[in-house]
Amino acid sequence: MYDMDASATSKLDKEEDDIQQMKTYLAKLRSAIDKNNISVDSFHLTQFKGEFFAYHDEFKLLAKGRNALATGEKAEITEQDFNELYPYKKEEIYVSDGRYEWHGRYYTLEDGRIVREYKHDTGGVSYEFVDKIPDPRAAPDNWFSKFNSSLLVTIKHMFIL
Repeated sequence: MYDMDASATSKLDKEEDDIQQMKTYLAKLRSAIDKNNISVDSFHLTQFKGEFFAYHDEFKLLAKGRNALATGEKAEITEQDFNELYPYKKEEIYVSDGRYEWHGRYYTLEDGRIVREYKHDTGGVSYEFVDKIPDPRAAPDNWFSKFNSSLLVTIKHMFIL
């Protein structure tokens, strides 16, 4: 019961964080509107002078990461986005995956979002938000290693008998 309560409470913390981020976003938007003396009847997009778009991009990046955590769906980000997030990394872990599905470096950010950095066979690097850091796993056995293992067991049994 204590575990269930702790789990439910930690989920509420994430919701509170999301609400706080939304309040911050709205405050920044309000500030941009006030600075530029913008009204509905005289609004023109250029009045924001790029200020709002920087806040908007920051908020979209936050939402992408939160969505990946909540739904388990990966969300690709650009190298530029990754470089902006890098100063907020709390932890860095390399995961080895012999099947090359989950391999790469995983970064946990201060707010709990997780970014995966991985290399392609072609040498390119990609970045994505993910919901968890997987455990390392070895490459699957190929037919030769299975045959070799069976052969060793057979030889061992022949000499024991």
